[in-house]
Amino acid sequence: MFPFCVSRVKWLMSSSAANVVIALGLVAIGLGIGAAGIYVGDTEDAPGGVAEAPAAMTTALTTLQVTSRRQWRSWLAAHHASSPGVWIVRHKLHTGVTSMTYEDLVCEALCFGWVDSLVKRLDDDRYATKVTPRKPTSKWSESNRRRWSDLEAAGLLTAAGRAAAPTNTTYASRPVIPTLPAYIATALKANPKAWAFFRELAPTYRRNFVVWIHTAKRADTRARRLQESVALLAAGRKLGLK
Repeated sequence: MFPFCVSRVKWLMSSSAANVVIALGLVAIGLGIGAAGIYVGDTEDAPGGVAEAPAAMTTALTTLQVTSRRQWRSWLAAHHASSPGVWIVRHKLHTGVTSMTYEDLVCEALCFGWVDSLVKRLDDDRYATKVTPRKPTSKWSESNRRRWSDLEAAGLLTAAGRAAAPTNTTYASRPVIPTLPAYIATALKANPKAWAFFRELAPTYRRNFVVWIHTAKRADTRARRLQESVALLAAGRKLGLK
């Protein structure tokens, strides 16, 4: 079950939520933000700027900055049928800047027949998630199947969301990835600094390196990722968003 998809709707309809939205609207006027308090436009013009955004983000799809599920739903209600997709800018936890949660992003996307996919790093404080209309042939994860069922039961799906109901197309089973493949261990041990820092990392961060390297489809890509990982670890750096 995904209670956040459903339970937070009551808050969205409450007077407290309305007061928050009104306050955001007043701020939006001063920042030149569009309807529903949502910034729409090229990334470099966004409040606070996103100077390092990939070129494809600013030319192919609209970039949005939304801070609440209500704003996101409002935008989707107006544009889900006409927009090819958006990049939603979100702040990392350490910044303390309010951002829409991932659960809210995904649930509202499902309500309108959209789905999230790529994640791109913008800078040390921000990243962007690509959200687009779901294609009829796209695969469904088990988690999104459960979310969709919960949203349907709660009456939150729009006509577009119901039309994009889960299909039989699903993801293949994930391959089993060793904790530390021998070829990765050998390369890391050849660089004492890289090996020492790797061993100091929490299991999750070590796993990030292993998965990124080992899941490369081409041998040359795997070799390049391994070389890059050794360099990062030798410099005392973790693997960022790729």
